[in-house]
Amino acid sequence: MTFTGKSADMHVDIFIRTYKNDLPWLAYALKSIHKYVTGHRNIIVAIPMDQVRLLSHLSVEKVVGVHDLEDGYLGQQLTKMQAWKLTDADAVVFWDSDVVATRPVVSLTIQRVLSSVKKRRVRDIPPALPGTKPHDEQRTFHYPVWH
Repeated sequence: MTFTGKSADMHVDIFIRTYKNDLPWLAYALKSIHKYVTGHRNIIVAIPMDQVRLLSHLSVEKVVGVHDLEDGYLGQQLTKMQAWKLTDADAVVFWDSDVVATRPVVSLTIQRVLSSVKKRRVRDIPPALPGTKPHDEQRTFHYPVWH
């Protein structure tokens, strides 16, 4: 998706972390996204590696196999925290596989959020923990700047 104005050329991807027990819900979620949601570039569906074959029928979405943990909920949270490794989008919308859009989602809402976002390189962001270093990649991160 490309916006005009302050947020020109900013891309948004939808990220869904799912697993085999949620696949019936995922089908409804994807149908509703295709019908009602605009303003995104890609739909990325992350699923544990041993379950990727269950999504072989998907052709429009980008299916990615991810490592899972014994505690599936924690595995899901870890995947979401590392979603930036699976996309080069400027922003990611996290969408649960049991969420269904029932009316159009206006992209202006996403545009308003992105227009208040400031770009910074990783090297400019202080490390989260004492003694850690920012990622060596020259990746640009976006975070909201509230005035």
